[in-house]
Amino acid sequence: MNKPTLRVMQETDLPAVAALHQHSFEVGWDAQSLRGLWASGVRGWVMEQASAIIAFLLTRTMADEAEIISIATAADHRRSGFAKQLLQHAEDALKREGVTTLFLEVRADHDEPQNLYAEFGYETIATRKDYYRTATGEMRHARVMRKILSG
Repeated sequence: MNKPTLRVMQETDLPAVAALHQHSFEVGWDAQSLRGLWASGVRGWVMEQASAIIAFLLTRTMADEAEIISIATAADHRRSGFAKQLLQHAEDALKREGVTTLFLEVRADHDEPQNLYAEFGYETIATRKDYYRTATGEMRHARVMRKILSG
């Protein structure tokens, strides 16, 4: 099988990224939602293999701060290190562009992604109560995490 390629996300990737988001999250974003984010300046990177997007990471930058909006890996490619590669690549690229601080929100009851972020040096700085809505309408808290990229 072809080795996956990490590349800058293009607008033409939005439908495939939306499909992966919908399969990866309990309440996923559709292509129209992603087009709105794209129009507002969200950008990202994808891992592509055999012309299929198997992972992505989306960010939004404001001055010297950035937020990781979303990251996901296709179920059959999880535990392959793609999220780590995307996260490291994004951090390096954003730091080169002058970003000094990265933020993200993650569901408080999702330990695996929290462990990944902690491994990369992110620290929990706050909790947002009832931030995420589940498919059944229940609300879940989010952890706000931060990483200082310089200093």
